[in-house]
Amino acid sequence: MQRQRSAKRPDSDSPSSGLGPELEQLYDRIARILGIGFWASIGVILLGVILTLAQGDELGDETFDMVDIVPKLLDGDVQALVDLGILLLLLTPLAYVVAALFTFLRQQDRLFVGVCGSLLLLFAITIGVALW
Repeated sequence: MQRQRSAKRPDSDSPSSGLGPELEQLYDRIARILGIGFWASIGVILLGVILTLAQGDELGDETFDMVDIVPKLLDGDVQALVDLGILLLLLTPLAYVVAALFTFLRQQDRLFVGVCGSLLLLFAITIGVALW
């Protein structure tokens, strides 16, 4: 019979947890980043939806190109707010990788610095290709 694993994160005071204070701080930072990013993006999306409906416009079924979002916002296009919210939601995990990278740099953990660096490089290449 197999033991069921708890879905909870190990308690940092537990000697069997094996997690140092740096990793505990990383987990807390990641949770904060993901929560703030999620709620901020939802707030921006809702603001865009509310303003669009208040103006009597219909919500579009297509998004603007990434490079067009800021100019559209500056032109007063509230549909761009919805697109900005979606973009923020997509960028939230990137902020998590950056936070992890700095933690692993401080710990001098070359393996995970390499993993985080590779993810950031892949993201940069993807954005570059998308904007090309």
